[in-house]
Amino acid sequence: MKANASNPSGEISLGRIEKMLLVCAELVDRRGPIAQPLLDRMEREYLAAKERGKNVDRIRKLIGAKRATFWLHFGYILATSLILEL
Repeated sequence: MKANASNPSGEISLGRIEKMLLVCAELVDRRGPIAQPLLDRMEREYLAAKERGKNVDRIRKLIGAKRATFWLHFGYILATSLILEL
């Protein structure tokens, strides 16, 4: 999928993949095993998207913790330097 203003990364959302997964399941139900590869592919895409989401959440938590630690140290250094100037 190409990137655009509303989706700069070009990735398909998890919600959209879920809808496509259901459509593929219905296709297999109606057309039989000939549509099974589509369902298998959408299932792999769905699981991969969920895993990416977990990784993004983990990285955001890590960045947030690092940012908090940085500001804690920065505040300490700033306070120490102000005290030393007195």
